[in-house]
Amino acid sequence: MYLTNKKIKNKRTVSKKLLIASLIILAVLAVLAIVFLLVRNSSDDPSMNDQTDSLNSTEADEKVTNPAPPTESEANSGDNVPQKSENTTGEEPSPASETVEVLISNAGVYDGKVEINAFTTTVLRNGTCRITFVGEQTNTNVEKSTQARADATTTICIDNPFPVSELSSDDDWAVTVEYVSEDSSYSGEGKTRISIQ
Repeated sequence: MYLTNKKIKNKRTVSKKLLIASLIILAVLAVLAIVFLLVRNSSDDPSMNDQTDSLNSTEADEKVTNPAPPTESEANSGDNVPQKSENTTGEEPSPASETVEVLISNAGVYDGKVEINAFTTTVLRNGTCRITFVGEQTNTNVEKSTQARADATTTICIDNPFPVSELSSDDDWAVTVEYVSEDSSYSGEGKTRISIQ
């Protein structure tokens, strides 16, 4: 009887040890799963992507605007150094700009205010949006400007509603939204029409 009780006691001790070991393994797996999810979510976090994109674009901009000086052999050879063209007009040459598509998602009058919503998915760069209203009967121009802000997947023209009284209700209005990035390397426009009633 004594031996049987001792065996039972040993089995219980072994069972307890296995149970404790299993619980420890489960706890470690749970912690690893949580860490994995946190790392994955931080890589999907748009604010982290925005910071990375802005750092990458800043580094790229610095490389373009601050090229490495020529080596001594390049400076002396003359053949490898690009020659500047003469600018006889006295004006700054405008940089080449890549054309992007600008989409107008909403244009209308709400609660006495004119609202225009536009964006581009082609490029993720802060900049400026200029909105031009042209009266088709009166040939009147009204211009508004707003900031363009890059988020995780688009660059949006920040909505800047203004009183409808600034546009004549006797006219139909052609609307053009022009986007230009801060460094002027990207630009584009979208067009629509609105009626004021």
